[in-house]
Amino acid sequence: MKILLLLFACELLLAWGKTGHRVVGEIAERNLEPEVQEKIRRVLDGGSLAEASTWADEIRSDSRYDGWGKFHYSNYFKNSRYQGKNKKAPYDIVSKMQEIETRWRGDELRAEDIRLYVHFMGDLHQPLHAGSAKDSGGNRCFVKWFGESTNLHRVWDEHLIDSQKLSFTEWSNFLLNRDLDKDSLQGDLVEWIEESHGYYPTVYPSAKKDAKGKDINYCVISSLSVPAEKYQPNLGYDYSYEHMPLVKRQLLLAGKRLAKKLNESLRD
Repeated sequence: MKILLLLFACELLLAWGKTGHRVVGEIAERNLEPEVQEKIRRVLDGGSLAEASTWADEIRSDSRYDGWGKFHYSNYFKNSRYQGKNKKAPYDIVSKMQEIETRWRGDELRAEDIRLYVHFMGDLHQPLHAGSAKDSGGNRCFVKWFGESTNLHRVWDEHLIDSQKLSFTEWSNFLLNRDLDKDSLQGDLVEWIEESHGYYPTVYPSAKKDAKGKDINYCVISSLSVPAEKYQPNLGYDYSYEHMPLVKRQLLLAGKRLAKKLNESLRD
């Protein structure tokens, strides 16, 4: 029953977690042009981008936004290309962000759009939000984190970041001391989700083997095939050490690219 409840809950995960999203918002805020920052503060009634960054997750309990959880990602298959919104995927993160950009070009600036855009820029840079449609972006990949059952998506949303025991301001301070090549800030939303999609296959740990040496698949389609806990890969220090550089790069890129988009779109 514990595993079945976990499978049911996995669809409700919060991308990057509150800390990760606040890091993206804080980095962006520190890179805003003064006039753009002032304009955003007015629309947000004095609020910051770090504060605004978690709103898109907080509204999940509000019936007025039913179905909006599907805007947080665009999962598609390995070795395929981003296809955009279509009949099979009417909700799509990139299309929603482009819709917001269209309103900005018409000088329509709404608090809701800023809050969504800040959050979605963070989501766009989490590799499993541009992950595999086969396993719902790692939501149906059952692993352990230091011995506790969880799933791969949650590891990337929360566990890796929270394991560093840093506040979002500490994270931001550390990351802003890092250099990024100027070319990394170029491109558009489609190119950036393709970049994230290219990373997702690298984050899957090796499967455990049964007594006959056969790999036990820890990514499942049905709750009836969830592997026993002893076959779930146990992730810890080694996994964190291997993947933390990518986590840091994606958080920094998301914040810097967010600032670039806001400065270009909202300056007078």
